[in-house]
Amino acid sequence: MKKLLLLVCLTFFTLISCSTDNDITPETTNTTTKEALIADFKFENIVVNEGNSLNIENLSKGYTNYIWDFGNQNIYTNTTPDFKFLSHGFYNVTLTVKNNLNEEASITKQIEVLCNFGGGIHTVDTTEI
Repeated sequence: MKKLLLLVCLTFFTLISCSTDNDITPETTNTTTKEALIADFKFENIVVNEGNSLNIENLSKGYTNYIWDFGNQNIYTNTTPDFKFLSHGFYNVTLTVKNNLNEEASITKQIEVLCNFGGGIHTVDTTEI
């Protein structure tokens, strides 16, 4: 009787261990691909006089929050702010972006705003911080 019980148990465990992969539910893994965090923007119009809107296109990727600094005490949190420089001069426009992991990326572009009597706005250089 003991031998029969042992034989039944061995047969049962052998059948269980030899089951096909289709019988087993696979583990679900959360493999979300992290998008690269990139801060970038461009000026839509390269000729803008004092007081005219500075049209900006936000080209950033992978961000959840953003802060614009226009180099003259003005900070904005819009995706693409509608901003006007009211006086001529050189300004550093900085865009700082953050993702949901609180990682940060920034880019600064220096521009020159010319007075209403003779110019517009020129892109001088791009510096990544």
